[in-house]
Amino acid sequence: MITIKFVTKNYYDALAEKIRDAKTRLARTRMEKSAAINEDVNGWHDNFAFEQAARAERMIEDEINILSAELNACQVCPQPNGTAQFPFAGKASVGDSPGGLSMPMAWVDCSEAARRGSGYSCVEIWTTVTIRDTNTGAIQQLSIVPIGAEDVRNNIFSYIAPIAAPLMDAKPGDIIDVSLPTKNTAFEVLEITKFMQNPEVI
Repeated sequence: MITIKFVTKNYYDALAEKIRDAKTRLARTRMEKSAAINEDVNGWHDNFAFEQAARAERMIEDEINILSAELNACQVCPQPNGTAQFPFAGKASVGDSPGGLSMPMAWVDCSEAARRGSGYSCVEIWTTVTIRDTNTGAIQQLSIVPIGAEDVRNNIFSYIAPIAAPLMDAKPGDIIDVSLPTKNTAFEVLEITKFMQNPEVI
């Protein structure tokens, strides 16, 4: 079963570029392997250059398989613009990626609120949530974004981050247990709004 990863276009493009680079290295390595056979009258047996190239070939093939599997699981999740409409609503534009990778680029509307054109009833990607620590009473805001758009220093977290993942789909009034690297606590969801670039500790 493939786990879908919601990502930014920049993240997707960078991953695709890694695959293109790996395929270039693979082609070069295969040429070196063939050259090693041709240069050795004894063929591939006990041919150090051939064996070295063959090992490199297997490693690059494994790298491509891993990167390709990740890319196939990615769905680009654009940020809503001022009118709360995505340029690519729903899953669309499925076709070959640039560079001849023959892999689908799926665009997805990550925000139910954007489709509804109304308020945010639950925590979603591209929203900002105001939470209260039930132990300390401290109130803070954090914005939740796709992978590749996070900026932890400015309280902008990927939806899979330890502080964000438990909050996904939570509604105002919900109390959510959260396990953080430094402590275990619970947050009450106070408010959910459209994405804010600079959420603050209140």
